[in-house]
Amino acid sequence: MGVSGTGHYMPAALLDSQWLALERPDASEPDVLHAAIDMPVALIVANVGARLLHRPQDATAKVSA
Repeated sequence: MGVSGTGHYMPAALLDSQWLALERPDASEPDVLHAAIDMPVALIVANVGARLLHRPQDATAKVSA
């Protein structure tokens, strides 16, 4: 069991600081996929998986290299 007692490795109180530290990707990171988080997890995974399968070859090669 995690520190918070809920099975998580960090307390929920740290979430705000994590959101504040988050940075938006810039033009130097062309392989970033954006995913909506207001859907069921299975649908998010299916949508992202489908987009990964349809990426141009040079983008997928760059990720796997």
